[in-house]
Amino acid sequence: MAGLRAILIAPNRSLAAEFRQCLKETRAFDIVSELEQYPDAHALSRGVRRLGAAAVIVDISADREAAGRLLRLGLGQSVGAPLVALDKSHDPEAILWALRQGASEFLHPPFETAALQEAVQALVRLGAPQSIERRGRVLAFSSVKPGAGATTLACHTALALKGLTGEDVLLADLDLAAGSVAYYLGLRSAPHAGDALREADTLDTARWTALTTPCRGIAVLPGPPAPPETPVQPGRLEGLLASARRAYDWVIVDLPVAFHRHSLHVLWAADTFFLVTTPDLASLYLARKAVRLLAGLGLTEERMRLLVNRQPGGGEIGPSELKTILNFPVHASFPEGGGSFGQLLAAGSVPEPTSDLAQALGEFAAELAGVSGQARRRGLPRGVGLAFSGIRV
Repeated sequence: MAGLRAILIAPNRSLAAEFRQCLKETRAFDIVSELEQYPDAHALSRGVRRLGAAAVIVDISADREAAGRLLRLGLGQSVGAPLVALDKSHDPEAILWALRQGASEFLHPPFETAALQEAVQALVRLGAPQSIERRGRVLAFSSVKPGAGATTLACHTALALKGLTGEDVLLADLDLAAGSVAYYLGLRSAPHAGDALREADTLDTARWTALTTPCRGIAVLPGPPAPPETPVQPGRLEGLLASARRAYDWVIVDLPVAFHRHSLHVLWAADTFFLVTTPDLASLYLARKAVRLLAGLGLTEERMRLLVNRQPGGGEIGPSELKTILNFPVHASFPEGGGSFGQLLAAGSVPEPTSDLAQALGEFAAELAGVSGQARRRGLPRGVGLAFSGIRV
């Protein structure tokens, strides 16, 4: 079960590391953003809305005065989520102080599972509408440069997740200038993302059904046939994805390159942001640049995953070398499918369902869906490997 979505504000890095370590085992909280400095009230409230945080955890050990200013926001409930005090010890005076300032809960080491779960249950009882409404998971795919294969991976991930889970899946093409999802899936002209963005604030499940095109069990929202005439406001993108969460179990988003402003806005609304690169030197240079940019914007390693596409078999650059080059771990890599995606497209062919490429995608989707290692060894559900069949790549 996923933990309670929370923002962690922790200038005390050793305390933060100890707290994060315990969460790997208990999973009581899902840290969607981690700040090393105390933000102002406006920035915190905006972050809560953008990330759909159900709680804000504030380290009070580093600067009692600055922490107090944030905790007092909890008295007027102006942040949009309850605040939790985090300290390095069980100090009765500190507990009393924090509760008087406005904290709803108090956490301290040793972080025992029972205590953390009890705190989460208490926060849920307080009520946080964002955590209740956010039913689906948003997975965003973006590349470091055009042609790296983010769209292909997004398409296959959507279809594989449908085969693995049987749940409702939306594939949304939000590359509003050069979207190609409709081409890959062989879809004709239909309602598109431009139509949905105009109605972002009023979309319900029935309207989603009318605006999307069914394709092999998933709902597809193609990109517009032409770029929008006026710039799309960030609130429209965020509203669209918030609505999609309420209508679908999985929302797979295909984005323009990572440096595009739309991608930078959407990354905050996504549960996981997949950055796709290829192993050529120009792409690796851009990947390193993108990783620095996104990390500087506060995207944690848990929410940003690096994918290497078209990895040659027996190549000289392996995962450890790539981690050294990029200063960031590689989450998964996908081999060439008998040639690059571009070569396959030119030949009018598709990867074989039993190929290494198809199997790698199936394993990737199985991990996302939470399929156990034992289940993977027994074989992926029927249809996952066939996600490649019938798609233009």
